[in-house]
Amino acid sequence: MRFSYARVPSMGGERGRETVFYSMYAYGWLASLLIWIISMIWYRGKINTCSNIDCAVKLSVYSPMIEAVRYHDVHFENSLNHSSPYSGFPTVETEEAWDNLHIGIKLRALNKSEEEPWKRLPSSISPSQDIVGGFEVFHQLYCLDLIRQFVYRDYWDYSENRALNATREMVWVYIDQCIQTLRLALTCHGDTTPYLMRYKNGTRTGEEPDFDTTHRCRDFDSLTRWAKAHSIRNPEFEEAKNHPA
Repeated sequence: MRFSYARVPSMGGERGRETVFYSMYAYGWLASLLIWIISMIWYRGKINTCSNIDCAVKLSVYSPMIEAVRYHDVHFENSLNHSSPYSGFPTVETEEAWDNLHIGIKLRALNKSEEEPWKRLPSSISPSQDIVGGFEVFHQLYCLDLIRQFVYRDYWDYSENRALNATREMVWVYIDQCIQTLRLALTCHGDTTPYLMRYKNGTRTGEEPDFDTTHRCRDFDSLTRWAKAHSIRNPEFEEAKNHPA
């Protein structure tokens, strides 16, 4: 039996050149698509990963102290009987610890409406007569301390505290305003950190909450250092420690 053979068509000629052209075009298109996909993945990863300051700027209203924001994880030691330098009946050490928390800081603020009677720096300190301002965190800590002092007022001499030595009606006004300040701050920030329940013998319900939890916190020391470095250094404008709320 004899077999016949046929010549295989050559890839040369016009048809072959078209095939090569379309193959190169397809590979080029696929390579471009791959580069685009990789670029988009890199870009999305970049915009979804922001620095401490970038995240703080996006999640906060403007503040010059934003540049000092740093985040770190802190494990709270907050069990029922846990003691700290800030807890318990007043002592010299306790009062000093609280006093160092709500430092008396004034700062310069700009670009505010002229319609309000803002307190301004004299031209001898600031040629532009910047507006005097402060930071909410220190006022909130002051308010918490004022409530603490009110609770322990029968156990410590707070005669130098102007807020606690006002008229009875004004003392309650200050306390109520501080409670309002803390309520607003807590509901504004809305801590979503979960805590767990555990069994506990000897309790009324046989259980207790575990408040020793880990939180992601702003570095308070970093904020304090920034505030001190940028405060107005003039006795006339330094905020009194025991100012009314």
